[in-house]
Amino acid sequence: MMFCSGLGFASGIQDSGQRIPVRVGIHNNGGGSSLAAVALECGFFAKYGIDPIFTIVESGKTEMVAMRANRRSLDIGYIGTGAIWNALDASGNSVSLVFFDNFSNSENLLARKGLFSDISGNGLRDKETLFNGLKGKIVYMEYNTSSEVWFRQLIDILNDGHPVSQKIWIDFDEKNKFPAYHPPNTNVKNKVSVVQMQNSRLPEALATGKIDIAVCYAPMAQEYYAVAADITESIASSVTEIFLSEQKFLSAWIASDAWLESNRRLAQNFINALYEAALWRAVHPSEAMRAAERLCGKQTGTFDVTDLEMFTQSEYEWYFAESEGCEYIRSLYANARKLLPEAVPVKPFDKICDKTLMINAILNNKNS
Repeated sequence: MMFCSGLGFASGIQDSGQRIPVRVGIHNNGGGSSLAAVALECGFFAKYGIDPIFTIVESGKTEMVAMRANRRSLDIGYIGTGAIWNALDASGNSVSLVFFDNFSNSENLLARKGLFSDISGNGLRDKETLFNGLKGKIVYMEYNTSSEVWFRQLIDILNDGHPVSQKIWIDFDEKNKFPAYHPPNTNVKNKVSVVQMQNSRLPEALATGKIDIAVCYAPMAQEYYAVAADITESIASSVTEIFLSEQKFLSAWIASDAWLESNRRLAQNFINALYEAALWRAVHPSEAMRAAERLCGKQTGTFDVTDLEMFTQSEYEWYFAESEGCEYIRSLYANARKLLPEAVPVKPFDKICDKTLMINAILNNKNS
């Protein structure tokens, strides 16, 4: 029996009886797998004739290689902010955004307890505490992931209002970074050293004292609670107060443009299933996390519902069915452009997101 049988939106769903295979990329965390898990277990994929063939990845880098290859092995998949820039890249086998999933809360700045002063005593750090505390420090993270993108954005926020000569800057241990980084000054007193380390290795490195500061994303951002919480604390995350609403980290679904062109009706059915699953998930977030754990083969309680901010039906309608939603996508476009390699040709704004699929899914749900 499906875990959502008889509950909420999922009650009374009929299997279409005919299923078409779709190669789907999902991530090994709650934000990156919960929507697909709900669509599978609640029968939304079956309703729309989808036979999902899942590939579970640890990051968007691997996923984009598979989706953009000449012989691609993925048609559509969940993607975090660290790889969303691929939707702007007009070179090679291109991809487009097709669905908004959630705002991520899985990126965390973790540090050894006592390293950053807690003046307020509430566990939160203000901008100036972080600004001064990061000077001269070494921060470990996995490059070309949402961790790096989030940390770059955090540095920009902390630098806001400071003279150029006083701004903190990042010194990467690997040169020829992707995308390029241009420090605001060369004062070594303002330097924050960043060192490459795989996301999966960070919790153990923190727990054993090999490193003092790290930026990591789910599930490793939560793994540290199990192995390093006694000596480590979360200093900032992607939904702390210093991040404004337009700077929140969007997680989305992205699809091969070639697949979209050749399978328009199938793509629409897939987005219909995702949308109805999203409405169910917003009402049953904890159950959605349990389904995600089953899909990823994780123990119960591994995925935390606080890792993400789920969209409600009214928010989806605002983003896509109303004109304001276009402005949100425009803001996303402007931010993602900063992540592109300098030599990459850029898609025009109206080509990065296939909004028609989402709008049709909203109308289909309203009319059903």
